[in-house]
Amino acid sequence: MIEVKRYKSERAYRKNAKRMAASGWSVVNAVSEQPRSGCGRIIMLGGIGSLIWRPKPRFVVTYERKQER
Repeated sequence: MIEVKRYKSERAYRKNAKRMAASGWSVVNAVSEQPRSGCGRIIMLGGIGSLIWRPKPRFVVTYERKQER
């Protein structure tokens, strides 16, 4: 069984990773992704501002739980 979760902060990831491990899940892969600037952000900050002040990266973690036979 595989589950993919996205976290807004490393703190949220660490908190949930403990619960997932206690439930028998293990981390298979963890990557950081940079979200795109939305239209509202571009309008509020301008084109240059949206390039300088980018959104915070998000953590994408893939968990796996082996099924017992």
